[in-house]
Amino acid sequence: MKLHPMSFVGLVLFAQVSLANPLHAQNAEHALNSYASALLSGDVAGIQAAFSKRVHEGIGSRYGTVEKGIQSRLEQERNALQSAQTAAGVSELYRVTNVAANTDGSILAVEATFAGADIGKNITLVLEEGAYRIDAIGTADVSLMACPGSQDFRVNNASSFPHTVSCDSPLVAHAGCPGNSRNFAARENELISCPSWCGWVGGTRFNVSGNPYSIDCAYNLVGWDLYIGASLICQNPC
Repeated sequence: MKLHPMSFVGLVLFAQVSLANPLHAQNAEHALNSYASALLSGDVAGIQAAFSKRVHEGIGSRYGTVEKGIQSRLEQERNALQSAQTAAGVSELYRVTNVAANTDGSILAVEATFAGADIGKNITLVLEEGAYRIDAIGTADVSLMACPGSQDFRVNNASSFPHTVSCDSPLVAHAGCPGNSRNFAARENELISCPSWCGWVGGTRFNVSGNPYSIDCAYNLVGWDLYIGASLICQNPC
């Protein structure tokens, strides 16, 4: 998978890319594993510390306070990590395999494995108060953004039929912010770039051909985001 700063589309220009900085990789791995450890142990303060100020704004605007948002989703988010560990049969957390940085190293786009498996997504970290924190756009307050940034969501079409999947942000449709659409073959498990507006570190609204309703799925740092089978299932709903 090619590394790219996907969480900052239209916001940050990566003028210089560094693919092999050991210190960046070490710091990124520490940040991701601090988050995973806090999530698995139910440490709300630790989870909060792992996120950037922008994520705090998004969680707070959607749930009232950051603490309330974390409490409301903690079990679902933790289950996503535990399910990945169970499927792999190991308790290993994140290992960073590649890092791209902007010129001053304040933003990192990271490739990583979790429980020994490639998560198939990039994760963006930002440097705040001397520490790297997980960053993305996830907000229910349109005043906080012009258009939501895009992220690569994983869609697992486990059905025996092809489906057209589209995604959008209903909150800012009036502003002319683009959505996206992609055809998924039967049994295809691939990425689609979507506007990100809900959830902890992002989420999008999916429409799937043959289904009469939309579904809002949160972005997950591990695993698929939307499952297409007999019905549509979010690993974590927004």
